[in-house]
Amino acid sequence: MVVIVILLYAFAFPYSINQTLNSNIAGKPDKNCNIDSDCTLKQIGCRPCECFDVVNIEWNSFCPLKNPGIARFQCKMCASEGIDFDVKCVENQCQKVWR
Repeated sequence: MVVIVILLYAFAFPYSINQTLNSNIAGKPDKNCNIDSDCTLKQIGCRPCECFDVVNIEWNSFCPLKNPGIARFQCKMCASEGIDFDVKCVENQCQKVWR
């Protein structure tokens, strides 16, 4: 039982620290743009299974603590750029334009 609690804590601890640091240091994702090339797909949070979102190419998340790689085995399949959607600048906001 103690081993299970320690393992759960080890998986949750980096995530909670990363989320706090990311929101305080990186802030809200910047989606402002002028042209399509200002936009890109990036991870905006620190969860191991988070699908990427469209943001300004200059914006970066801040997740200094590594999440355990084993958590990725349970991740869902994310939509793919170029197949399911295109990354575009629409009305000065980076967006996914679904096909």
